[in-house]
Amino acid sequence: MSSTYAYKTKAAFHSEGYEAVEQGDCDICTKQICSVDAKPHEHGAEEDETEPGIKITACGHVLGKEYALKWWEEANSCQFCRVKLFPSGENWTDEFAPLLAQLEEKEAEEEPVKDITDLLAKFGFEFE
Repeated sequence: MSSTYAYKTKAAFHSEGYEAVEQGDCDICTKQICSVDAKPHEHGAEEDETEPGIKITACGHVLGKEYALKWWEEANSCQFCRVKLFPSGENWTDEFAPLLAQLEEKEAEEEPVKDITDLLAKFGFEFE
C-alpha cells in the first residue's frame, strides 16, 4: 500500500480492493446486507429492503454494492471513512509520473529554439 492510496490504480482497486459479503449491515445506512442475488436499493429506502454488499479490504467497511459502485464512478474513497482507495482523475499525474519524467528529460536534451523561424523550420516551413 502506498502512503497516499491503498491501490495504485482504479482498475487495481476494482480487481482486488473489495469482496462480496453474504450478511451484515451497510455501514452508511444500516440496511441489511444479504446474498449477492438480492435486489439493490438506494440508501434511505424502506427498512425491510436488503441488497448485495461488499467489504472494502483497505478499511473493512461494508457497503451496498450498487451504491458503492455508483459512488466510485465519481469518487476515489470509502464513503464511510474517506480513506483514499485509488488516484482520482485530479491526481492522474501520480500514475503517469515516470512517463512525464521521461518527456521532461527528452525536452531538456533538445536544443532550445532561438526564434520563431527556427521553430517553424523544425516543422518543415521554409523561408527565403
